[in-house]
Amino acid sequence: MDFLSIDIFDFVNSLLLWSVLLLIFTIIELFTYEFFSLCFGFGSVSALVASLFDVNILVQIVVFLVVSGLLIVFIRPIAYKLLKVTHSPTNSDMLIGKEGIVVEKISNLEQSGRVNVFGQNWAARNVTDAKIEVDSKIIVKKIEGVTLIVELKE
Repeated sequence: MDFLSIDIFDFVNSLLLWSVLLLIFTIIELFTYEFFSLCFGFGSVSALVASLFDVNILVQIVVFLVVSGLLIVFIRPIAYKLLKVTHSPTNSDMLIGKEGIVVEKISNLEQSGRVNVFGQNWAARNVTDAKIEVDSKIIVKKIEGVTLIVELKE
């Protein structure tokens, strides 16, 4: 008796198979947001529809693979572009390019230094390894975590 024969793999079993796969791919997609599992989910739906017409399990598998493959190749790139989440600037991103004053000597080697920008006190490091003395004016170049990367204003 062949595993793929209609005796073992009947209508109810194929409905159950494609429904479970659909559920699994949907759950995976909820955690990844990559549109990859979603393509297989739609492939499962297509195979489920094919199983409703009581076609052989081999035909259902081919339908699943073809639909999933086509979606991955053609639809996924478009959906990924349209729905891709972009970086939204935060309040701290507005500090980049702003001027501040050194309130604690900045030394990358000693991993010390603090600056005041818009009345807020921040940990700071210099773009170069040069030390920056207290009361020097600086410009914020970038932010790494909660540390401002600054350079001496000339």
